[in-house]
Amino acid sequence: MLNNFFYMYLNEIEQNTFGKIIKIYDEKSILIKLSSMGISKNTVFAMVKNNFKGAVILKIDNNKIILGRGLCKKIEVELL
Repeated sequence: MLNNFFYMYLNEIEQNTFGKIIKIYDEKSILIKLSSMGISKNTVFAMVKNNFKGAVILKIDNNKIILGRGLCKKIEVELL
């Protein structure tokens, strides 16, 4: 049976889209910082703002979180 999931990176998600974090590719210190912000594997989020140029804004559990585009390129997500 084939896996029909389609993964992409957080910086590629359009505004007003929901997704789930699948994997984060970075140093342990960054993973700890993201975890303290509520961002880890299986976290569900809404993309509030992404104009495909600068930082993105996510909404996780009624909290808005701003992430730089470089970091977003290291976060693999699945659309919901």
